[in-house]
Amino acid sequence: MIAFEIAPNMSSYLFLTYILLFGGAILIAASLDFIGLGPTGGMSLGLMMFRIRDLWGCSAARIWWCFVPPGIGIIATVGALYVMNVGLDEIFNPKLREI
Repeated sequence: MIAFEIAPNMSSYLFLTYILLFGGAILIAASLDFIGLGPTGGMSLGLMMFRIRDLWGCSAARIWWCFVPPGIGIIATVGALYVMNVGLDEIFNPKLREI
């Protein structure tokens, strides 16, 4: 009963929830990297912002535009996931299809 009735109807909602959680995970990972609690072996947008702040001293020199490229990258990625979630919700949700 679960495999043939409930699971196919819930798969679209689970997919949309996964997209939203993925965007939230990107924001959490970037914020943890920015405050210095993430792994430092690789490269991420939050780690780029951390290194700009600490190594280059952009915040002490009041050079605010150093943070713009990684910030725009984070905003664009999470914003694109949100827009994709809204679009897929309009496709999958039968109540929104009627409008």
